[in-house]
Amino acid sequence: MVPMSTSQTSRAAGVTSLVLLLALFAATGALTHASSSSKKRRPLSSLPAVEHTGPGQSTIWFVHPAWGLVRLVTQRHSEDGRDPGLASLKVMDASGSVRFSWWNEHMYWFAPAGTRPTDYGEVDVRGPVDARGNIFVDYNPGRYNGVVVIVPTGTGLDDLGSLPPPPDDYAGRFYCATTTDRDGDGVFEVVEPKFCECAPDCEPDASAHTYRWEGSDYIER
Repeated sequence: MVPMSTSQTSRAAGVTSLVLLLALFAATGALTHASSSSKKRRPLSSLPAVEHTGPGQSTIWFVHPAWGLVRLVTQRHSEDGRDPGLASLKVMDASGSVRFSWWNEHMYWFAPAGTRPTDYGEVDVRGPVDARGNIFVDYNPGRYNGVVVIVPTGTGLDDLGSLPPPPDDYAGRFYCATTTDRDGDGVFEVVEPKFCECAPDCEPDASAHTYRWEGSDYIER
């Protein structure tokens, strides 16, 4: 075997480091986020997947700007979402400490966006995390789908008023709404269908409301 020169050894080490760095980016979602600057349009978003970790339970791992590696866990009463009961959301850091929690005692469906069965409605996104790192959760207290948005911040998490405050199951900011990626840029929108305000009798010119991310909140556009 011919021994490697010092320069060859350095180049090999550099390649190894690059491979490890890319693997780390892929694991934390950073590589996906970096690709959001691409102008390529796609019909559906294909961003970090969610892990099914038990009956009615889903887990999303992400890197929080202040807490480091954390896991967000959603739990609902029944696996198929047909039996109402307790639903919860917890965010825990690497030590297991609970950094954020919420619960509601009457939910049919509560799970990350893109994971509900097709008979619950059209699935507009394939994953619950968009290109800027916002996390989306679907819920259903008994009639229409609602959307929860969790925004990681430098000091914690902000739900922007979207988590329905117990015991009012229908008081969330984005109740009767869906998560979508209308322009295919990886940054999700929240859309309220026109029937939310006027069902069962809607005016012919009734239109949907689309809320887009504008730096610190969702604004209707």
